[in-house]
Amino acid sequence: MAYVMKGDLDAAAEQLKAVLTLAPAFRIATITSYLAELNWMLRRRRFAGSPKSQELREQIAIFTTAALPTMIDDREDQ
Repeated sequence: MAYVMKGDLDAAAEQLKAVLTLAPAFRIATITSYLAELNWMLRRRRFAGSPKSQELREQIAIFTTAALPTMIDDREDQ
């Protein structure tokens, strides 16, 4: 988040690489919540029209969408 706050989307993308490769089983609420906040930051006017911002938001959406079935399945088991 610090890199996004500083406006350095390339550095933010580099830091996110390891997170975005996590298997769906490891995409826990803590991580998906962090990414939701990051996505919110990337939607702000400051990054409007930024291809890198759009790319990061798409990667976050793919990551969290893949996490949802696991999270739903876990809730149904309880």
